[in-house]
Parts: sequence; structure tokens; C-alpha cells
Amino acid sequence: DAASTARPVGVEMVPGAALSIKGRIDRVDLTADGRAARITDYKTGKLTQYKDDELRGGTAVQLPLYMLAVARLLLPQTGEGAEVEGRYLSVTRNGGFKEVGFSREALAARRGDLARIANTFANGVARGVFFAYPDPKVCEWCDYRLACGEGREARFTRKRADLTAADFIRMREEIS
Repeated sequence: DAASTARPVGVEMVPGAALSIKGRIDRVDLTADGRAARITDYKTGKLTQYKDDELRGGTAVQLPLYMLAVARLLLPQTGEGAEVEGRYLSVTRNGGFKEVGFSREALAARRGDLARIANTFANGVARGVFFAYPDPKVCEWCDYRLACGEGREARFTRKRADLTAADFIRMREEIS
């Protein structure tokens, strides 16, 4: 549609710290006056691992990042006061047709956490360090589990004390 762009969108995490993101938002609903939006990301599985307004140690940042992008692209006239909310929506009987949301208020309150997550990953990539944090529930369905191979939990346990991963581990365990 006319509002789509193939270019990355710069979103300000906190004043002075921007991140360039690119992705595909499943659905954006705008109010008739164009001053508010709701983002929907459709999921085909269960949403048991998700909770409202949660960042899950950096593993649930899709909605808040999309919210920032939509505010920047589609609601620029409202600035920081943009009324944007997001939700994951399970669309299968197996998933229970459940909805999990991320509110505008949570986005405002969690901007610092979101910036910390983005900085942790960006700093790791800049140093050539790519983090793994195995979780048996997640690894079971991960498209990249073969790349990690068998014994990933044991390897991670041995590497927990490595200072290279200290910032990542601390961020992952402190941000809910």
C-alpha cells in the first residue's frame, strides 16, 4: 500500500540514540482521524510464552519496535504523543485465538529497557559476538536449532562466566 516503504526506518530509542529497523508488519489499523494506530502481528502457535507489556529479556521486542516505526511513519504529526498499541494475535484453534498486547503506556515506561536491549545486541555485533541463550521450550521450535547443535545448553552453561557475554547475560536476566 501507499504507506509501505522498503527503506529502513530510523526510530529513536531514547533521546540521542536511534536504531534503524526494517521488517514487515502484518497489520496496521488507523483511526479515521489518523491520530492513533493498532499493530497486529499474527501468530499461528500458542502464545503461552508471551505476557502483556513484556520484553522477555530482549526476545519480545517486535511489537514495541513496530510501534515506534508506525509512530514515526504514519503518525508523525502526533510525535511522542502518538496513540499506538500493539498485539500478538493467535489465529489458530490450537493457539486458542489468544491475544497478548503491548500498550502505549508500557512503551513509554520501557523505552530505557528497549534501548538497553538494542545497545546490548548492537555492541555485541560490533565486537563480532553473537549471543545464544538456549531455552528448551524455544529451541524446540527454532528454525536455527540445527546450527546450534546438540549440547547447546551444556556449552552455554560453561560460557556463562565468559566476560564477553556478561552484558548480554545481565540484560537477558534483568529485563522482563
